[in-house]
Order: sequence, then C-alpha cells, then structure tokens
Amino acid sequence: NGSVTLEVVHGGPLTSTELSQISLFCNSAGDGNGSGVRSSSEIVNKSSTMIDLKNKNMVGNWAKLDGDLLASLTPMLQEHVVSAVAVDLVGEGRDVISKYMEASSHLIENGGPAISIHQWMMQVARYSGPNSAPLGSLGGAKVEPGAGYRRLQILCSGLQSAYILFSIMASPGIDRRAVEDDTIEACVNLIKNHIQKHIIPSLSNTGHLGVASSTSSSKPPQDQDDEYLHPEMMSPMSKKTPMPRRSTPNRNDVAKSLKAVYGPILSTIGLFGTILESAETFIITNEMDDRLLFTVCAASLSSLTIDSSTAVRADTASLASLVQVSAMNLAVAIFRRYPRHRSIITEDLFPLMLKLPTSKRSLRTYLVRKSHGSTEMTNIKHSPYANTSGHEYIQPITALLLLSIQTCVTMPFQSDEDITEEGNADGGAEGSGSDSNQFDGEENKNSKANDTSGLDACAAVCNQFTSQMLQRCSRKGEEGGASEFRPILHNLIDDLLFVRQLPEYPSAEMILFYLSQRLGHDLLRASSMSKSSAQQMEATYLATAMDALGKITSAVASGLLLNRESRFQLPESMSPGQFDPKEEVNRCFCGRGNLDTFMLDCDRCHSWYHGSCVGITKDTVPEVWLCDDCILQTVILEQAKVFARGNGNSRPLTTSDHNHVLRQLLLSHLSKKSHTFLSPQAERAREFWIATWVKELTLSKNISNDVGTFDLRLVRSHVIAQWPYSRLQEHRNSLSKYLSTDGYQRIMTCLVASTELSQNFPRLLGVLLRLVGDGMASIRKLSLKAILQVVNVDPALMAQPSVRKEVSRCFHDEAISVREAAVSLVGDYVLQTPNLATAFHATLLERILDRGVSVRKR
Repeated sequence: NGSVTLEVVHGGPLTSTELSQISLFCNSAGDGNGSGVRSSSEIVNKSSTMIDLKNKNMVGNWAKLDGDLLASLTPMLQEHVVSAVAVDLVGEGRDVISKYMEASSHLIENGGPAISIHQWMMQVARYSGPNSAPLGSLGGAKVEPGAGYRRLQILCSGLQSAYILFSIMASPGIDRRAVEDDTIEACVNLIKNHIQKHIIPSLSNTGHLGVASSTSSSKPPQDQDDEYLHPEMMSPMSKKTPMPRRSTPNRNDVAKSLKAVYGPILSTIGLFGTILESAETFIITNEMDDRLLFTVCAASLSSLTIDSSTAVRADTASLASLVQVSAMNLAVAIFRRYPRHRSIITEDLFPLMLKLPTSKRSLRTYLVRKSHGSTEMTNIKHSPYANTSGHEYIQPITALLLLSIQTCVTMPFQSDEDITEEGNADGGAEGSGSDSNQFDGEENKNSKANDTSGLDACAAVCNQFTSQMLQRCSRKGEEGGASEFRPILHNLIDDLLFVRQLPEYPSAEMILFYLSQRLGHDLLRASSMSKSSAQQMEATYLATAMDALGKITSAVASGLLLNRESRFQLPESMSPGQFDPKEEVNRCFCGRGNLDTFMLDCDRCHSWYHGSCVGITKDTVPEVWLCDDCILQTVILEQAKVFARGNGNSRPLTTSDHNHVLRQLLLSHLSKKSHTFLSPQAERAREFWIATWVKELTLSKNISNDVGTFDLRLVRSHVIAQWPYSRLQEHRNSLSKYLSTDGYQRIMTCLVASTELSQNFPRLLGVLLRLVGDGMASIRKLSLKAILQVVNVDPALMAQPSVRKEVSRCFHDEAISVREAAVSLVGDYVLQTPNLATAFHATLLERILDRGVSVRKR
C-alpha cells in the first residue's frame, strides 16, 4: 500500500545499518507494537532522536507486511540472536587479562606475544609494549587485537535483533509463521545470558571473582628453595629445564582491568530495557511454553541480586534500578497472565531472598515516593532509608511482592448476594471460644467476601507467602536458613508499614493483616495457656514473632492516633447550613505561621495557606480555590444527595458515609495518575481499591449497627461501574484535582484507620495482653516489651483498665525479668501522666524493696 518499503537483497546476516533502520521502523510504530509505521525512506533519513512518535497519520503495522517477507526476515534476525547468546564478554575479557598478566610477569615459559584488555576492546588496532603482538602475528588465534570490540558488536546486533523480533511477534494480527518456538527460545536465552553474564557482573563489579585466588601460590614454599636456586648453582640438567614459578593473576588487578569491558556493556542497558518492555507486551498477548516462561522469569528475578558498585561508574545505582524495574514488570506480567504458575513463582522468591544485597546502600533501591519540596506531615512514619534529596525507597523484593499481589485482582461480581454470618458468635464475644477459632471464623467470613469482590486470588497469594515465610522463620536451629529469614522478615515489615500510607500500594494492608493473624496464632499456640508444648517452637522465633506483632500493633495504634489528631472538618448532616467564618486565620498544615511568602485565601472559609504547601504558584492561581476541608465538605454533600436513602436534609452523615466519598476522591486521583502518566501500577492499585471497597460493602450488609445514610446497593453499583475507566469519570475530578499532597495524605490516614487491620486492633492488643499472663516467664517478658512498643506511640492506652490490670499483675510476677520489664514500662510514662503516677505509686514503692537488684535499680 506504499506505507512500507522493505526489500531483502541477500539471505545472510543483516548489517548494523540495516538493523538500525529496522529498529527505527519499530520505534516509529509509536508503542513498539507496530501501531503506526513509516516508510523506509523516512526511517533512513531520521535519526533515533528525531522520530515523531505522535504521528497519527501513519497507518499499518507489521501484520500489513507481506508474510513471505517476514518469514525470510525473522531467520536472519534469529541468526544474530543465536550468535549473541554465545558471547560471554566478561568471561572472555577475564581470560585476556589473565593471560596478559601472566605473560607480563614472565611466568609462562615460551608465552609468546600477548595483548592487553584495551587492545582487545579497541575498535582500531594499535599496539605497543614489549609483550604486545604485532599486527597480523596472531593469525587465526581466538584472542587477537580488536576481537573484543567485534564480540561487542555481535552482542549489540543480537540485542537489536531480539528487540525487533519481539516487536514483530507482539504485533496484533501477525502471520504465525513469524512466531516460531526456536525464535522465542533464542530471544529468551539472550535475555537470560545478558542479565546473568553481563549486566549483573558489570553493575556489581563481580566479574573478577571467576579468577582463582592468588594468595596460595604467589610465593614459593619455604621448604623448596632448592628449586629456585641461582643459575650458576644449578646442575647442567637443571639449567636446561628450569622450574617456572606458576601463579595466578591478582583479583584486584583483574577487577580494575575489567572496567574496560564493563563500560561498553553498561551502554546496552537502555536497549535492553526496551527489549524487556517488548517481551512484556509479547507475554501479555501470546501464549508461551512453560519452560521458557520459567526461564525468563528466573532471569528477571535474578536482577534483584544486583549490588551496584560505584567503583565501576558513579551512576550504577540508577542503571541497576532501570534494569530491576523493567525486569520486575516482566515478572509481574507473567504473574498476571498465567495464574497456574503463581504458586511456583511465589515459592521461587524465598531462595532469591537469601541472595539479595544486605548493605544499607543497596538494600532499598525501589523508588516509592519523590520529594516535591513541600512540607509534609511530620507524624507520618518515613521509610527507614531515604537519600539526600528526600526521595524514599523500599526493597525491590517488597515492591515485587506488592505489585504481584495487586495484579491478581479481578473485576467484582455484579451480584449483590448476602454473606452468611457463620462463626460470628465465636468472633464477637470475648471468652466464648479459643482465639484460634476466632481467627478461623474471620478467615471464613473474609474468604466469602474476597470471592465476590475479586480479591480471592490476591488473598491466596498472601496466604501462601505469609505461611511459607513464617514457616521458614520458625525452623529450629540453622535448618533451612531460619536465622537468615528472620532479618528479612524484619525488613519486609518495615517496608510494608511505610507504604501502607501510600495509595499506590493497597496490598500492603492485606499482607500485614495476614501476617498479624498468623503471628498471633503462632504465639497463642506456643503459649502454655493453649495446652500445647511451647518447647516445640524455637525460642528465637518466639522473640522474632513477638517483636513483629508488637511492631505491627504499634503501627496500627499510631495510625489510629494520627487519624484522631488530623481529622477533616466534615459535615455531620446533609443540611449545608450557613458557613460564616468569624475571622481569617492561617490554617496551613505545615505549622510555619505567617511568613513573608505567597499565600492563598480559601474562597469559602477564608483560611490562609502557603502556596508552596498546596502546590500553587502566583502564575497558576485558579479563579476559585478551596482548601482541602472545604472541598471535602462540598463533595460529601453532593454525593449525599445521590446516594442517600430517602429524602430530607436532616439525615445524619456517619463516618462510613464520609469514607465512601474519601474512597471516591482517591479513585479519581489514581485514575488521573494512571492515564496521565500511563502507569500500569496506578491502574492496578485503582482496581485493588475498587475490589476492597466492594468487599467492605459486602461485609457491611450484615452488620447490625447503623452503617450510614448512603444506600449501599447504589454505592456498590456505582463502584463496580468504575472498573473499566471511561472519560465520563473525568468530571468527578473537577474539585479533587485541587486537593493538595497533604490532602491526599490525610485521606489515606482516614482510610487506613478504617481498614480491616485497623479495625482488628483491639484483638491484636488483646493477644499481647493475654500473653502477659502466660506460664512461661520468657513469653511474659517478651509480651511486655511488645506492649511497650504500642504504648510508646499512644501513651493513652496505659489508662485502659485491661492494660493497667495486666501490667499491675506483672509487678508481683515471680520472675525478676518480668518485674523489671513492668517497672520499665510504667516508669517511662508515670512522670508524664499524673493519673498513672497515682495508679501505680504504691506498687512502684514496693519494688524499691524488691529482692532483684535490677528491679530496684530500675
């Protein structure tokens, strides 16, 4: 049709120029799938930096090319890929360096000419030095000047060919003759080899580890000096056959020389990232052999073991992050596309965890939140590690787990069936049954809600991961790497507790909920009160489990406290009333007061805010600007008119009604982010929030107390209708687009406080209080320390009768360590809170005469 002009004039390998032209042909398709194609003359005349990817006039794709042409093109591309698979640039360079160092040290008899690594990698051969080979002297030898550069060109041609092949194979409507199993296998093997043989050694600076250690043979043994005598003292026979001193090159020298190889390899990372993106598209749209799926998935996951070294280049950390993000997206695509393999892929995460870098510099490298320069809420818990620019990171393995779970969500059912309340009596009343039965009843109820809301597959992955993780942590002794998995669990929980405040990672709440349930179950099972032998569980695991449960419970308590302290001023009824502010005050959430800077006045409540805090400059001031509280009040009243049961403006609005509107604002925010930045992670998060909302609506129907004014059936239909994003949803963003960053953080604080995990806080605290009365002194001591973590974030909990009762009993415990822990717990707050000083004054005086020295000292 004249839109494409390709001509195959030979059947041999393609030249680098031809490969570049075809690569530009792929790029000009717009999205890599051939959605828009240029003519070959345009491709030749345009450089890769000048391509107009937004040209909508170019039509056609790979499928519109002649089938015979593609059938003849793909074998030539496959030949390049197969040749690149055989390239091991790091290994071959290491051999060149070793031979050159041995020859330079005169350690090899009749070693002959040798070349340096720079000569081997040089594009134009130039030689110098006493051990350098003259031009043409090596003939057909494998190691010759310029051979490394030619091997690099073979590798680059193979990578370009793999990108072209994936673009062809992922194009819709392509002739199936162009998608052969051998072609797919060659591309997969290239991805695997390039990650494991080139990228990981180059970024981690580990290519020299293949050289044998030189410490054992660098010097002759002291008792064999006669083999290294002066030539005049040797016998005639020994002079003819001297014993050479054999040695291996020093690893440090090899590492320095390999930088000449690492640099060219790292220059291919940009191209390799596009290959992984094209492979992701191909996997989503095509069925692949299971063996190849596991190969490419294992290769992608191995990129998480990169421990970037600045000794190679200053930007290795950013390059490693680029590779890891692309590889993780590929693995997540496999996880989403092939549900039958999810269990196996989840199992493969555990041996991978033992190979991850543990240094502080390389532990957390996955960016989750950028610093926008505005003042953020200081009470929000920050990530354990953040760089100097304020950007915050988590572990890549944590991000992979979160994205994998979120990608399993499916569209909720349209039916509105009720869920029976089996086991509610066991779960609702204290002392009516064992805690184990209460947990089982909750799991049964949640399972039914997950099934109708589309979270069933997500819950299955969470259940498998948490159970397997805790099983590995609970193994006795060093069996199965239990001591290695316990710090991994500690770091994982830290990451999850941080990202639970971010809207892009709602699955963190689900993982924490399952972890807290299983930790509580394990601790109660180990308790002497549960009629089972606590000796069957490793003591170190008990300490790890108690610390983890205390950390989760304290984080939940912190979130509930933060929600109470930073509540929105939301309407309590459907009546708008009259809003007449008495004075204009500075209510900016940064707390900096009136500064000599640009500020905005809310057009409704006339409160003043700093422009830098709300993200508005003098040049971008809208005609009407409302603060976050006024926006929410306006939107809630609008939504109440649509979803309220019955008529009348006097009906009260509950916290449940408020949360429905807050979720809608959050969905609008994620929708805008997903379609503005083309973020599949934001899209998966939006779908997960929809499913979570539907689950809560399903469970709310069987709650006897008032669930609010809104009609839950109308809300459910409204929520499910948003699953496929449409332009009709954009009108809902008319007010929410003005919400500040702080506004969305406060929305997340409100929603996190109403999640299943937060609602389960009384039960989590109850488990810790129950363990305070355990028959084993070690468990009583650990539980008191866990309660101390909780009270540290919310001292008001010490005023609860149940907490005071258990702590008071510990003052008379038979174990000195338990009494010391109780005194330490109360002592931290008795001077700050008068009512605690009154309640515990007598018992503290008694401990002054305690027989334990540590208790009296405390």
